[in-house]
Amino acid sequence: MITNNLIIKPFSFEHLNEILSYQYELYTSNFKNHEALPSNDDVASFFINYSDQAFVLLEDNKIVGFYCYIDTIDIAILAQIFVVKNYRGKGYGKKLLNHFEKQLSHNNYKSYQLQASLMNTGAVELYKKIGCKVIETFEESGEVRYIMSKKI
Repeated sequence: MITNNLIIKPFSFEHLNEILSYQYELYTSNFKNHEALPSNDDVASFFINYSDQAFVLLEDNKIVGFYCYIDTIDIAILAQIFVVKNYRGKGYGKKLLNHFEKQLSHNNYKSYQLQASLMNTGAVELYKKIGCKVIETFEESGEVRYIMSKKI
């Protein structure tokens, strides 16, 4: 259940260390090959480079989720979305996705794409529930992944 003390704010550099602390969980829940995990420096660079396209979900001023997207000329790509383990299944992921879609609508995007690991069944089910369609299936580092798309 979502509380009243919940807010989505633009990413700021004060959030970076907390986001980095969640990266290992994010990647290990989505990739079998943990040797391919990006370094903290790579993740930090990504959030710094796309800081205007990153948002954090705060509950009582603590990060409980975040997302970051990349905009290209004709399509937006949801690069990362994460909800802290204890907060999953309570509507937080859907709240982040709704916010993401509103951001895209304000910027005149008509659709977006994302990648999803079949290892992360909860995320795949959520994406399908909100209307994302599988447009491609591929294997990477020994695991099956989807490219999914949604028109908004």
